[in-house]
Amino acid sequence: MSRFGSFVVAAGVAAVVLVVVLWGGDMEGRSAAGLLPAPPRTPAVGEVVLADRPAGAGTALQECVVCHAVDPADASRAAPDLHGVVGAEKAASPWFNYSKALRAAGGVWTEDEIDKYLTHPVSYLPGTKKTIVGIADPEKRREIIDALKATSVN
Repeated sequence: MSRFGSFVVAAGVAAVVLVVVLWGGDMEGRSAAGLLPAPPRTPAVGEVVLADRPAGAGTALQECVVCHAVDPADASRAAPDLHGVVGAEKAASPWFNYSKALRAAGGVWTEDEIDKYLTHPVSYLPGTKKTIVGIADPEKRREIIDALKATSVN
């Protein structure tokens, strides 16, 4: 490095130190210069990092929110929004391409129908596009239905 290059680097370091000293105040979460947010922390090898956890993550609905949104403020996902689904018309989302079987079923989603559907979707509604195998545990299904009912409360 030339003398001039060394001088520029040294002057740059001195300027950063001067800004930090003059800035004062709370420097937590700031870069060395204190003017920009600190860069994001690099996750450790093998660490799982969740970005913007969707509503329902970490609850009885955590498996549902992989495909479905449960909060009307969330962006739509690959499958229809489940917010307010208990008591709602079946196959009601205008943008989703429902199976012929679900469109033909008609009616509303009652707690009993949701329970049967979650138990084994293909047996309950042959021809469904639902990709889950089913949830054998009645307590887990009850927790999911209760959580879905909670999304229906305005």
